[in-house]
Amino acid sequence: GHTCEVAVVDSAKDLTPVGNRLQLAEAELRRRTNRYWLARGVTMVDPERTYIDATVRLGTDVTIFPGTILQGSTVIGEGCELGPDVRLDRCNVGANTHIEKATATLASIGDDCVVGPFAVLNPGDDLPPGSETGPFYAVANTA
Repeated sequence: GHTCEVAVVDSAKDLTPVGNRLQLAEAELRRRTNRYWLARGVTMVDPERTYIDATVRLGTDVTIFPGTILQGSTVIGEGCELGPDVRLDRCNVGANTHIEKATATLASIGDDCVVGPFAVLNPGDDLPPGSETGPFYAVANTA
């Protein structure tokens, strides 16, 4: 009942057998994804401690500090600084925004914002351009 797809690869070197967790870690796309973004002008202070899903889109002149995790369909605008220790999952971040030691899921952050440290943005949170959250920011759940 599952669908299958066929993929054509240019070289057998692009294939890595995976039979255990060590081989899975070695096969992960993180290094390849990080190299892709580094070649396009993204600055990663420590690529070994930076995790970017292949589905993430980054603008030009983005700087990423260690401990940053970008997941899902996250989009980062140009000139942003992320980290250290930021986790964004399926978020939209405007240009020239600075996020430090914060987490966000399904949130939207406008241009020229300053988020964190220790801010938490929940699904549906929308920071307008120029917002500053301050430390320990969280929107109270009124439901």
